[in-house]
Amino acid sequence: MKHLTLSAILISLCFFATAQTKSKAYNCSAYGASDGWIDLHIVGGVAPYTFEWSNGATDEDIHNLTSGRYTVTIHDANKICKIEVSFDVAQPDLNNSEQSKRQASFTSRFEVYPNPAEDIATINFYAYEGAAFSLRVYDINGRILLNENQIQNNGDYIRSIDFSNQPKGFYFVEVVSEKETLTKRLIVQ
Repeated sequence: MKHLTLSAILISLCFFATAQTKSKAYNCSAYGASDGWIDLHIVGGVAPYTFEWSNGATDEDIHNLTSGRYTVTIHDANKICKIEVSFDVAQPDLNNSEQSKRQASFTSRFEVYPNPAEDIATINFYAYEGAAFSLRVYDINGRILLNENQIQNNGDYIRSIDFSNQPKGFYFVEVVSEKETLTKRLIVQ
């Protein structure tokens, strides 16, 4: 019976080490660029974690990447379990670079986190330089909480929103550009 209990503990450690949230690869902004990156978040296991990336890096997140596949092997402090995860970093097509950049610029980097949120939620997306867009946040009844018109100058747009004075429930975050409308659902607890 003791052997069975130990096995259950090892299986639990492996299971929790594999639970990942918000891990994402960010594509290069132009053909031949080296500005892609991977944002890795680990939940479970026993911290601290060690990271062994296929490009030799040992940090949790890696930056200044060219297009390609990147694989990371993650160990928790107990070194009992290891997991391996691969990410693809892409780049726009050479012949259609500007069009690809405009089409992919919002969808490749549009996040709302944490989700579910308690008080503060962060909106993060990448817009090509000079892109005009509107940011809207509204509740499930269609009541608009935020409506901003922006022109993006530096690529990454990051905005935190305070929901502490709002009721708990479902909200929607919407980005509207000349090319597309993107909507993400947000839960506020």
